[in-house]
Amino acid sequence: MELLVKLPQNIFYVDDKAVEYAIDKTKQLKQYFPNIKYGFILIDEKDKKLFYEALSIMDSINLDSKQNTWRNKINKKYEVLFILNDFKYFTLAGKEGLIFSPIQDITPEDVEKIEFYSFDLSEEKKAENKKRKIEIYKNTLELCKNNHHLKTQTISSIEKTASYLQDSKFLDIYYNQHAKTMNVIVSNKKFLDAACEYSLKGQRVAVVNLSKDLEFEDNDLYCCTNLFPVLNSIQENKKQIFKEELYYIPQITVFKTSTQFPRLLNEDQWFNIDVISNSSFELKNDTYKDNELYKYYEFKWHQILDIATLKKRDVVIIKDFGCDQSNIELIQIISKALRNILKDYKNTFKTIEFAFDGINCEEVYSILKKQMEGWWLE
Repeated sequence: MELLVKLPQNIFYVDDKAVEYAIDKTKQLKQYFPNIKYGFILIDEKDKKLFYEALSIMDSINLDSKQNTWRNKINKKYEVLFILNDFKYFTLAGKEGLIFSPIQDITPEDVEKIEFYSFDLSEEKKAENKKRKIEIYKNTLELCKNNHHLKTQTISSIEKTASYLQDSKFLDIYYNQHAKTMNVIVSNKKFLDAACEYSLKGQRVAVVNLSKDLEFEDNDLYCCTNLFPVLNSIQENKKQIFKEELYYIPQITVFKTSTQFPRLLNEDQWFNIDVISNSSFELKNDTYKDNELYKYYEFKWHQILDIATLKKRDVVIIKDFGCDQSNIELIQIISKALRNILKDYKNTFKTIEFAFDGINCEEVYSILKKQMEGWWLE
């Protein structure tokens, strides 16, 4: 759901033409400008085609973590309007660099005249977005095939991948790598963004991939990294594929942004993660009785965290539970089982982070936040 904004007449201009409509992007823009009251993308007329283009323009804005600047350009046709808390405003636009307009005053009465209307283009955009994501995925595969560094890295990851069967038991004792008790964080970050933060600090990161039945173009690990060619090669080379097998895949390269439509990063921004992959993690509720299901998930979490311990990772990032986000009962069982075993790893990892972003994850985020409170007291 998006918000269409109707602005007061004859207040705001683009190319000397009065603009009456905008798309509300206040929430996203506050990440970069926390003190703004509103942030809008101005559009010339009330036209659905322009809505589509204006909605996608935010994908061309990306904060460069090294330079602390907006790295990509905004199409000059669309100006971004910032209204400040002290009733001043300015616009930002540019093709050959970013241009700030002079700061001007706006009356509180004019701000009160701004109207917001909800509209939903998700169904209409679905086919178009899917086609675009498929093209991005195909581009990712081409890069993995033709880029020398990615080709070399993919071969290396395939050779170093370790596999473990579902009934394997790994550790009876746990390494004490770190003196401090680990942090357990529940965030609404994108998991690759979280991984990048730790990687930039020199910490060794493992991402847990439990995704099941996700279309490839919606899986950031397939669209932004060389993971898919690695998994594809492993499965092609196996005489028998064990559905309950876990894989530890080292040194997967992240080379695209984890935005809605991923873009290629500069090579000096590429970074590596390890991936623990188990696509069969999800079970139906009626497969076991509740207590048996709880015990099953305790065992599976022990497996996953034991593998990360054996590989001496500093950080484990869990990006989803591999099940339908609407299955709240199952999610509660999975998260409770995980909480119960965290004490076994409190001196093993520096951080375990649950990175659950997006509207569909809001309830899961709330469950996890509550479940992980005071985990260290048990």
